[in-house]
Amino acid sequence: MWYLEGDSVADPTTTFIEGWIRQIEEGNPPSGWEDSSFGIRIMSRPGSPKKPRMRNQAPDPDATPRQKGAASLSDASLGYASSESGSNRSIPISSGSSSPRKRELELRNAKQYPLQRKRMTAGIAQITPLMQDLAHLINGPTIPHSMKARITTQESFPNPPLESWFMPPTTDQSVIANDEYIYRRLRMIRRRTAECEDRLSHESTWNDSVHSPLLEVALYESKQDGVSYENITQCRIYPGLRDPDPFITDARIDYGIFFEPREDSSLYSAIKTFKARNENNRVAHVQLTDERDTPLAISIETKNPKSTGGGVAGPAQLGTWVRAHFRHLESLPRADPDNLPMLPIIFVNGADWRVDFAQRTSDKLIIWESIQIGSTDSSHGCYAIIAALQRLAGWCRDEYAPWWEKALAGLEGPV
Repeated sequence: MWYLEGDSVADPTTTFIEGWIRQIEEGNPPSGWEDSSFGIRIMSRPGSPKKPRMRNQAPDPDATPRQKGAASLSDASLGYASSESGSNRSIPISSGSSSPRKRELELRNAKQYPLQRKRMTAGIAQITPLMQDLAHLINGPTIPHSMKARITTQESFPNPPLESWFMPPTTDQSVIANDEYIYRRLRMIRRRTAECEDRLSHESTWNDSVHSPLLEVALYESKQDGVSYENITQCRIYPGLRDPDPFITDARIDYGIFFEPREDSSLYSAIKTFKARNENNRVAHVQLTDERDTPLAISIETKNPKSTGGGVAGPAQLGTWVRAHFRHLESLPRADPDNLPMLPIIFVNGADWRVDFAQRTSDKLIIWESIQIGSTDSSHGCYAIIAALQRLAGWCRDEYAPWWEKALAGLEGPV
């Protein structure tokens, strides 16, 4: 700071200007002033607060939580040039979530196992029984016959129910009573779906009001033995299994479907032996709160359909996540890296559910898209999603668990 000499108190503006001119004439410009071709600027005094730089948009509240401080790549580093270069627009300094487009491009250009997205109609080598079943369920018998009259009356417009949607009739009163109970629960899920759409609800509200109740009905009310689900939005990938590429090093998703082997099964014993051999041996690539002995089978990412980039962000997050899943599977003692299982992954965009399939080949990651399995905005859609989730639970027991048994076969005690 610089001051004027004298005891008199002058007009502040005049005093300031006169003092500045006098010091310029004496060849001693005050600190904080610069003369560059007469382009004069005032610098902040040391310790004065800096104005926050502006963002051009607020962080997306629907972004699934991700690693703080993760490195991100600028548009320039990816070869993009801003069409507004030199303008006065605000530049975002940071964001709560990485750019979905950038993440997708990094996945496609990854040094190891670059991502290729392909439509199943584009020539998948082998259509598995699971794929066939999921594709047929949307028009198959998924609705109890006892609900036929009600649904036909209440939901006849604009898409009247098809006869093929309904199961054969039954006279078992306990079954009919349970069908009534499930229908009431699905009616509430449909109602909450409409509320979320009308209110432009955030992703967390969709999860609490729609997706969690539907998963509960599908996997718990029907007593799908050996399979559970959990909200894992706060669970991160173990550091040793994260991608070496800094831009796709970490991701989080919303739900996991886990296989839970029975305590009297050979797989349960093999998992216990595997974990006892080394404290760093993990049964899942995700940091669960209790590190329980339940392999992750199916990953689910949800998005609010109104969120920025949701249609790209969800699949990109799943693409990052499943890379770590495969990295974990190939690390198991008896796993064959060239024969890893094809993993179902689920993307939920608002009311709409779809299943993709992730395949790791010798040199790339292929995600086969996509089988639409239903929407929670209709009773038929809810029943179809439930049937698809139950078929996926069967895959966990019948195909995924046996693969794990082979991957852990013949292990001895701690080493």
